[in-house]
Amino acid sequence: MRLMGGLGNQMFQYAAGYTLAQKKNAALVCDMDYFQEPKAWPYSLDLFGITVEEASPEDKKPRTEPKIGRKAKLLSTVLPQYKNLWYREPHFHVDPNFFHLQPPVYVDGYWQSEQYFLDQEADIREIFRFKDPIHASLEATQAKIQDPGRVAVSLHVRRGDYVAVAKNVKYHGTCTPEYYAQAEKWLMEQLPEFTLFVFSDDIAWAQENLTLQSAAEFVDSSAAPDYEDMRLMSYCDHHIIANSSFSWWGAWLNGKAGKKVVAPLRWFDEAPHDTKDLVPATWHRL
Repeated sequence: MRLMGGLGNQMFQYAAGYTLAQKKNAALVCDMDYFQEPKAWPYSLDLFGITVEEASPEDKKPRTEPKIGRKAKLLSTVLPQYKNLWYREPHFHVDPNFFHLQPPVYVDGYWQSEQYFLDQEADIREIFRFKDPIHASLEATQAKIQDPGRVAVSLHVRRGDYVAVAKNVKYHGTCTPEYYAQAEKWLMEQLPEFTLFVFSDDIAWAQENLTLQSAAEFVDSSAAPDYEDMRLMSYCDHHIIANSSFSWWGAWLNGKAGKKVVAPLRWFDEAPHDTKDLVPATWHRL
């Protein structure tokens, strides 16, 4: 299984790989080469206490040696044992062929749907438990979120590289203040009084641009590691997420029955991906 991208992407890839390995009674080994690339996101799964077995050079040959990849494609037409030597995700929506892969196979893709790992949901929730206590600067916020007398709703605003990198502006796009206003309005029709906890990699922008009707607390987590926002979001009762795998996991890791999650209908701006399987059916899209 190839690991790449930020924390949310790594979680999707690991969850899918773990589930496939369990179904096939096989070992999961991970290609970590991405994290040696310039400007790569850091490897982050260790924050859950996960010990990854790294792929050997032999395991990585389908990707690192083009002739091996070409050989796999050619031989797959006549020799079934070569069919899955290297399997690349063919599209963004769920690929049913994934569940029929047979080891050994090099798996390459993003696999952004809970359908790839729902068979192991209990295990995945246990695996993705934050191993260390929350950062001291956020203990008071955690206590407010987990106050049994309060209904806590996380609201996540993703900006950062979505607006700082030109290609991401067109590829991803960002959720507008209007989206957040509509999401809050929908939740107000579904829930009694609640408190919004606003998380963002640009909290100043959120404070200046969001018009909210409910009580709201803008969480300053600048003194803590980035993943603490995901942890705190997962402690909330309900969620308004951005078009971001980071806040997707913040909502998914909340295992409370009856949770309500609002997600953007348009996940990408110009990228032509079919996102019908990205958002769980029980979540509300706007």
